[in-house]
Amino acid sequence: MLDGPPEELLRCCGEQLAQLGLLPRPPGEAAGAAAGDKPVPAATPPHSAERHAGKPIAAGSVPAAVPHAEGARESAASPLLEVDSLTFAYPGGREALHGIHAKIYPGDWVLLTGENGSGKTTLSRLIMGLLPAPAGSIRWQGEDIKGMAVYRRAEQIGYVFQQPEYMFTAPNVWEELIYSLHGGVPVKKRRELSAAEQERAEFLLEKAGLTDRLHMSPYLLSQGEKRLLSVISQLMLPRALYILDEPTSGMDYAAIDRVIGLCQHMLEEGSAILMITHDPELIKEHATSFIHL
Repeated sequence: MLDGPPEELLRCCGEQLAQLGLLPRPPGEAAGAAAGDKPVPAATPPHSAERHAGKPIAAGSVPAAVPHAEGARESAASPLLEVDSLTFAYPGGREALHGIHAKIYPGDWVLLTGENGSGKTTLSRLIMGLLPAPAGSIRWQGEDIKGMAVYRRAEQIGYVFQQPEYMFTAPNVWEELIYSLHGGVPVKKRRELSAAEQERAEFLLEKAGLTDRLHMSPYLLSQGEKRLLSVISQLMLPRALYILDEPTSGMDYAAIDRVIGLCQHMLEEGSAILMITHDPELIKEHATSFIHL
């Protein structure tokens, strides 16, 4: 137990408080250290892409996607996702988005920020096909997504809901993690996991700090653990883009470190990330660009 005036505890126990997740890590210390530094075993060959390096950009300074390094982008492949003059209104006439422009390339980590009600989740749902996007406003690898089926998008884009409970379909953590590998086929009728799939699953559980929760119901996890489970469940099948809707909401700093470490591994596999967040100050040093609504 730590007891004493706040100033004294911060001065003499700052490192211990950071290890407990009650304080952020000191600047320059590797994020995701709590999750280890081993590479994620690949379930499929990784995408070929380069990271785009550059200096962090303060969130909220401009209203559009801003790259850290234009030179890196010019040498990169064509964008995975391109949003062009996107305007969207809900039935009844309430306009949620107006004139949005953005591009996301392989290896990008884009922070999507804005006040509550600014349209962040609306934009993510338009990309995934959960809402109907206007023709010509969103392109995936050069193809207008207007006529693209939701299942086709889901094959290439992983989506983590803001409410992790919306994603849970299995009775325990292990079954939830590997659900995407069998799609709900009963245990007796499934194929066995390959060695690579088993290794990847165990590795992701370790990174998320859930190795001792295998037989627990996802609904009995803490809120931070639920969010981590929803993230690693999407990582079981590597995809070109991951959309994470407020994955760090309500987390302590140790859990946020785990999310950052998992995101860094996504980038190492060549994937891109679009992260909706109200915590840009905790993550912006790792991001390559941002969209502020």
